[in-house]
Amino acid sequence: MQTIERVEDHIPPDWPGNRVPKQMHLDLFVTDLDIAEKAAIDCGAVKAQFQPAPDRWRVLLDLSGHPFCLTVPPGTQAGRASPMVISKRLRRVSAVNSSSG
Repeated sequence: MQTIERVEDHIPPDWPGNRVPKQMHLDLFVTDLDIAEKAAIDCGAVKAQFQPAPDRWRVLLDLSGHPFCLTVPPGTQAGRASPMVISKRLRRVSAVNSSSG
């Protein structure tokens, strides 16, 4: 899912410079929040202290400190997900973040 939101005090990246780094926020749909959270943490993510709705989504920080969310799709019940698939996706995200920073 991709959404666009207005951020009032947003300062855009100065690409190709790096004074203001490039950023984006990911919401990753999963079917089991607990399994997905564990897989993300096993890949090096850190659970954020503030969790606004932990029964519907979990906020984590990637290796560079950028927040991302694990969430269940709207209107669905949480079920079971494959931690291997989640793990591979998060490793790709982390690799992209590490190389673009």
